[in-house]
Amino acid sequence: MDKKHEIDRSNLPYSDYGGARWASLRNTLISYSRLPDITNDEQAAQYIRQLWESENAGSRDRYEIQQQQDQLLLKRDPPIQKGVGINSLPVFIHPYAKALVVARKYVPLWYFLPVAKAEGKSGTLEFLLDNRPSESLTLVLRPSPNAIPDSHLSWTQICLARKGFLEALKVGEYTLEYITMFTDFYANMDMHPEMCNIDGDRVMIHYHSEMRIAWYNALERGEPFDLAVISENILEASRQKIDRRIHEERLENMRAETAAAQAGLDQLPTDEPSPRHFSSRANHRAHPYRSTSPRKASSKNADRAYDDAHSRIPPSAPRSFRRSGE
Repeated sequence: MDKKHEIDRSNLPYSDYGGARWASLRNTLISYSRLPDITNDEQAAQYIRQLWESENAGSRDRYEIQQQQDQLLLKRDPPIQKGVGINSLPVFIHPYAKALVVARKYVPLWYFLPVAKAEGKSGTLEFLLDNRPSESLTLVLRPSPNAIPDSHLSWTQICLARKGFLEALKVGEYTLEYITMFTDFYANMDMHPEMCNIDGDRVMIHYHSEMRIAWYNALERGEPFDLAVISENILEASRQKIDRRIHEERLENMRAETAAAQAGLDQLPTDEPSPRHFSSRANHRAHPYRSTSPRKASSKNADRAYDDAHSRIPPSAPRSFRRSGE
């Protein structure tokens, strides 16, 4: 393990390598056969100075590394403020959102919803560990896989999350001017007449998403504009886009309903009813009488049955069994 350097060696003064103190070493270097280029005191003094600078450069590098390690330890384990407590819990911010707020970067409003805060408190966040030397060891937070873009939030969710967002601006050390601008931005959207129109909330959701991204892009360029001023031109563009989206949704619903109706029709039975089948006996039965009405046909059949029965009566039978007139 390298020896710990307690002092900064970058500003140590040079010694007088040409003085009497170093005369013995200079004479040794002049007489040393493996250093034929050193033939006088000046060359020997220059050689000793180069050796000192080389060793001192390595010591300076080790000292810098030592300072960086000390800073990391101090950041990881800061000293405890003895006897100092707190009166209330600080505002909790999702770790990934906090990093973006501090860096003055755009952060989706979803990270300020209660569900995102619960995720941040659960301790199930994913980290990336830089594979670099220990003196530059850093942890990089990954974005949440459950995050939802601003354009997919409901207006109720936006109203719920914006309070946490405005509180987080203080953590990012935004000035009062910036915080007031964001506060007026949400207040002006709430009071805009568009919110009274049909699907006005969807129009304002789209406007809110586009304007927040545009403002942070302008901030990176060093040209932030007043976000509290509602742009009627951009709002009208959002309205037209939402109208087209609603029209496409209706067409899609009509196509789905038509497809469902067609699928129901395709499932109906298509078999034709089978023809009636009659027995061969009925088809070949003799029809001696072709009556034109049911009553007439039944009368003729009755007469024929009576004649057949009467023909079978023997002559010796009483007259009461015979037809009148015989």
